[in-house]
Amino acid sequence: MNMKTSHKKLKESIKDFPVQCGVYLMKDINSHIIYIGKARNLKSRVQSYCSNDKSFKNTFLIPRIHNIDYILTDTEVEAYLLEASLVKKHKPRYNVRLKDDKSYPYIRCSIEESFPRFYMERKVKKKGSLYFGPYTEAFFARRMVRFLNEQFKIRDCSNHFMKGRDKPCLTYHIGFCTAPCVDKVNKEDYLQQVKKSLVFLKGKGQSVLKEMERQMQKLSAEERFEEAARIRDRMKAIEFCREKQSVVTQKQKNLDVIAFYNKKPAALFQILNIRAGAVVGHRFHYESHFFSDYFCSFITQYYMDNLVPDLILLSNEFSNKQEGHVLFSTLEKILCRAQEKLNGTRSKVCIREPRGSVEKKLMEMAFKNAQSHFEEQHFKKQTLVQGLEMIQRKFHLKKLPERIECFDVSHFQGKDQVASQVVFEEAVPKKEDYRKYKIKMVKGVDDFASLKEVLDRRFKHSEYPDPHLLVVDGGKGQLQKALLVLKEVGKEEIPVVAMAKARVKSDFASKEINTSKERFFLPGRKNPVVFPADSEALRILMHLRDEAHRFAITYHRRLAQKSVLT
Repeated sequence: MNMKTSHKKLKESIKDFPVQCGVYLMKDINSHIIYIGKARNLKSRVQSYCSNDKSFKNTFLIPRIHNIDYILTDTEVEAYLLEASLVKKHKPRYNVRLKDDKSYPYIRCSIEESFPRFYMERKVKKKGSLYFGPYTEAFFARRMVRFLNEQFKIRDCSNHFMKGRDKPCLTYHIGFCTAPCVDKVNKEDYLQQVKKSLVFLKGKGQSVLKEMERQMQKLSAEERFEEAARIRDRMKAIEFCREKQSVVTQKQKNLDVIAFYNKKPAALFQILNIRAGAVVGHRFHYESHFFSDYFCSFITQYYMDNLVPDLILLSNEFSNKQEGHVLFSTLEKILCRAQEKLNGTRSKVCIREPRGSVEKKLMEMAFKNAQSHFEEQHFKKQTLVQGLEMIQRKFHLKKLPERIECFDVSHFQGKDQVASQVVFEEAVPKKEDYRKYKIKMVKGVDDFASLKEVLDRRFKHSEYPDPHLLVVDGGKGQLQKALLVLKEVGKEEIPVVAMAKARVKSDFASKEINTSKERFFLPGRKNPVVFPADSEALRILMHLRDEAHRFAITYHRRLAQKSVLT
């Protein structure tokens, strides 16, 4: 479909669009959602894609759009929230998506319980609890939870374990818990312990240290030196944890600083998380294809799963300052609603540009980090693209292989035969599209028949986009079987290649072990294709093959362990 045909088709389809707030869903020829957007005026917004504007967004998206649906909302705020939830659910290819494997670690205090305790969690979901963070590293969050438990004698056992106790556990006997499970401490005294730990977490550790120093001096005066020494050690541990958090402002503020760096067509968002005046976390998010409305979408998506602080500082990316202030006001309403849905509280949030020297220095620090990370990520992205381009040339592909699928069959002496499907998009793993298969129709050892069964089952799922390249582990036999299956299911246009492992060359006279190169067999070609040993293309394909091995073997072991237990 050329650009003129796309423009004409879109103009016809949007004639009856309503002049109302809502979300529009752009779909490709296979009815897969490729982009989701929100609009105050749906008709006007979608019509802008059909204008003569030669922007990157219009040029990039229009040829890929086959159909557009929409969902109406009552307000613009609801449109923002609906867009964020739909993007999270459908993961459209051309939307900004937070692709981290794991969300940010938080420390949760379950103050809704009679005897609260601390947890390290990655989702702000439990209503009534207090959350601290986010932290950069899970290791530090776990270390902090352990520190709080030991220094303030907070229980570390689960509620189920606590209810079933009739005598104190070892943690009590070594002096790290006051054993509320068997009433060694009353509720009021235990809550005082929790209160002190919360004071420390809120960044007011100095007051805790002063009280501990008074207790230590009193115990020393009473010649209770062992107890005084224990308090001294706890004070040192508190000082150590405080040193790990670099203080950037003397005001006890909870705020996030979000800087934005853009070099078309890519962009990067940098977030600094400051709690009680100290930097506790920092993250960045890189987008290789950046559209103008990603700025709002990123902020909405980020705070769908993360705690909203009292203040968010944003760099104003708008030439019209009034436009920026209107957007900030809208975002404040959105985040208040998002916070209410997240943990049941609707606290006020302020979004604005930096004011004063301290806030401007924080934004400058965030921007410098954004610029540095952008250059690093952009270089990595360009290296991956060059690798994909080499794969395209070597395998004579019509398109750049942006989506590659690899299949591997695993078994042990013919038992528990399984297979794995691993997917790489833009040369990086897309783990949400990984699939594992249990071989059902094949008896005994028959890798060819097993591969046929797996590929046949895979291509019955039309909801998944077709790969630009299909890789099977093995040699010419596996290649022929894959070609046969693709012909049967009507997918002959999908390029396929078989990847054979490097072999050790037998030469007993040699002092060194010699191996052959990784070989790739193509249809209609007798000799295999090989890549330079140091090429990015080979690294991508070997990573793909190793991931398929790992995923298949992990599933096979799980089934084997399950059969042993049963």
